Amino acid sequence: MKNNVYIFTKTPDTFWSYPSDYTKTFLADSCNYALNRNQLLIRREGNLVYYIYLERILNKQDVLGLCFVLNSSIINRPEILFPEFRYVVMRMLYDNLLLATNDINRISIKPEYLTNTTVESTGKCKIN
Repeated sequence: MKNNVYIFTKTPDTFWSYPSDYTKTFLADSCNYALNRNQLLIRREGNLVYYIYLERILNKQDVLGLCFVLNSSIINRPEILFPEFRYVVMRMLYDNLLLATNDINRISIKPEYLTNTTVESTGKCKIN
């Protein structure tokens, strides 16, 4: 059983994801379903189940997403993931990783860090 975690962002002009692999296209497409401020999408393909958390930020133009992939298993009550995903987003804001508040107190993605971001084997995001 192999599980993966993805982080991704979409602005009107760009899409970025880590890791960048076969999921890039449908993660980018999933951002189009971000109708609310934040929501959880579930997608199943064969034995893989994708739990995709989307959060609209910066005047609802930009989307930050987290995706947790399970292989050959499911979560019976996926609503329990919602606060966990939300916590990760808030920690990234609090720790000043990828997210920041701008001069008008809106949450925004820090694009200058996106190309220099790596994820250590511990799963923690590290800015180079």
